[in-house]
Amino acid sequence: MDNLEKDIKNGLKYMHGTKRLLYGKKYYPPFYQTNEALYLYYPLFPLNEARILTVASSGDHVLEAVFRGAKDITAFDQNHFAYYMSALKIAGMKGLEWDEFMRFFAYRTKIASFQEDVYSKKIRSYLASDVQIFWDTLYDEGFEREKNKEQNQLLILDPSDLNVSSKSYLEEKNYEKTRARLKYINYHYIESELSKLPKVLDKNNPYQVMLLSNIYDWLGDIRQAYYPDFIKKKLGPYLDPNGVCVAYCMFHTDEYESWNQDDPIFEMSHCEDEKNKMIVYTYKKGNN
Repeated sequence: MDNLEKDIKNGLKYMHGTKRLLYGKKYYPPFYQTNEALYLYYPLFPLNEARILTVASSGDHVLEAVFRGAKDITAFDQNHFAYYMSALKIAGMKGLEWDEFMRFFAYRTKIASFQEDVYSKKIRSYLASDVQIFWDTLYDEGFEREKNKEQNQLLILDPSDLNVSSKSYLEEKNYEKTRARLKYINYHYIESELSKLPKVLDKNNPYQVMLLSNIYDWLGDIRQAYYPDFIKKKLGPYLDPNGVCVAYCMFHTDEYESWNQDDPIFEMSHCEDEKNKMIVYTYKKGNN
C-alpha cells in the first residue's frame, strides 16, 4: 500500500503500548481470527466460481471464500493493519502445512506463536515487498520475542472465544484443497472505508456476492440510519442483476428488524447449530 512508512510507525506505537486503540479508524489492532461462524452462513450464497467483494480483516473471510470456490476476490478494509494481517494469513497458507499454520496463528494455543524463524523461512517469500518490509521491521523491533508475547497482543488482538469449527477451511481435510485453490485465485485489495467504496469500484465488473460482515456496528448512529439506503442505492449498482449483498451478520437477535418496516429490502436468515447462532441480513438485487 502507499503508506508503508506511516503504517510501520503506527504499528510500532501499538506494539510498544504508546498508542491507544481507536476502533473504526485507519489504524487499530486487527483480530488475527474472525469471531464469525463462517461455516454457518457462507453456504447460503453462490460463491462457487463467483466474483466477490469481502471485508479483509484477519484474512479468514478471504480464505473461507477460496474454499467455497470463489475465483475472483476483492478484499477491502479501512484499517491499514488489516492489509498486512490478511496478507500474512494468505501467505501462511501458501507456505505452511496444516499443523504449522494452526500453531502459527493460534488455532491450537491461547496466544499466537508468530515464530520469527517460521515467518522468515516459510512465509516471507510469499509476501509482497511492502508487506515483507512491514513485518521485517516489526520483528526487528521486538515482535514475537519470547519474553514479550503479551506485547504482540497490543498490535494484534486475540478473540479468545473462538473455536476452529467457525471456519471450514481450517478443517484438516479442507486445508490442502483451499491451499491448492489459492494458486488460481484472482485477488485484489482495496484500502477504503465502506462509504467510499462506490468511488473506487467498477460498474463494468459487478460482483455476484458482497460480504460486509458486521461493519454496520462500527458506523456510528448517523451513518447507521442511512445504511439500508446505502446498500441498495450506492452498492447495488455494483452487483450483478441477481447479485446478493450480505449487509449484516453477527451473533445478535432480531434488533434490526426495523430495517424492513418501511422498505423491506432485506431478507433475514437464522443460521444455527449446537455451537453457534447467527442472524444474517441479505439484500438481493433481483428482488427489487
